[in-house]
Amino acid sequence: MDAIGTAEMEQEIEKKVIRFSKRTKDLMEDETGISTSVDEDDIKRYLEEVLIELKGKKNNHNQ
Repeated sequence: MDAIGTAEMEQEIEKKVIRFSKRTKDLMEDETGISTSVDEDDIKRYLEEVLIELKGKKNNHNQ
């Protein structure tokens, strides 16, 4: 996949993960009354780490 396609795919994954995380966070807070300290920036940083790790594994697997 070319760089543009990969970047677009990563952006779409980020949007979906953030949307899912917000819904889950809200649901947990509603059901338990306990709020979490995880914010959108935390999610983005973690997702970035995951994508970097996946790219590394893909590159190692292709060699």
